[in-house]
Amino acid sequence: MLDFVQLSEKINVTKMRVPAQLVGKTVAQADLRARFGLNIMALERQGSVVETVHPDQELQKEDILYLSGSRAGITRLNDWAAE
Repeated sequence: MLDFVQLSEKINVTKMRVPAQLVGKTVAQADLRARFGLNIMALERQGSVVETVHPDQELQKEDILYLSGSRAGITRLNDWAAE
């Protein structure tokens, strides 16, 4: 996790590198909403921020994800990514 902001009890925003397990997968295949209850707000690639992330967009090793969701969902994703 590169950054974390709590906006309310239920809404948190985090910035994190794409986990190794998701490199080469599309946003739809990663399915972060179903798996962790997280939404991809934006994606940073090579210093440029992409605000509209499409389901068929492939995640790359150096990508940075901007995610929103619960603290528990963010923690679960971080724990999973560390495995």
